[in-house]
Amino acid sequence: MKKIILTWAGLACFTAMLLTGCTSGGKVDEARDKVEAAKDNAVDAKEKVTDAQQNLGHELDDSAMRAQKTAEAAEWKTFKADAQAKIKSNNDRITELRNEIKKPGMAGDAAAEKKIAAMEQQNKALETRIEVYDKDHSNWQKFKQELSNDLDGLGQALKNFTVNKQ
Repeated sequence: MKKIILTWAGLACFTAMLLTGCTSGGKVDEARDKVEAAKDNAVDAKEKVTDAQQNLGHELDDSAMRAQKTAEAAEWKTFKADAQAKIKSNNDRITELRNEIKKPGMAGDAAAEKKIAAMEQQNKALETRIEVYDKDHSNWQKFKQELSNDLDGLGQALKNFTVNKQ
């Protein structure tokens, strides 16, 4: 009986060793490698998504800037034409005032001539500012506001200027 028990015990130990030894470490390693590869792929995919979002953001910014510049260019052309028309009108009014001073029976005093010359210089300065801005587009809103105010002020001064009769 001892012999049978020892045989069965030996057979049981041998079977246990076979069963535990059959689970290959290779399969476990393979599974671990696949998990690591999947993690790497997920990290790569996240990086690609982040890069794509940044590129999209840059493209949208560039597109918005191009649209703004186009709108400003169109607005600049309109504004420039209006400003040049006002400057021409101012030049015409200055010529009229000079002719009035030269008419017989009008007081052609030096003070009036000096005021007219100052307004003519101011008008030329406005024309020069337009030409300079046409070459160097900087701070559009500020330029537009200042030039409009200056043009309107000069136009009003020319309108209000009168020549006294003798």
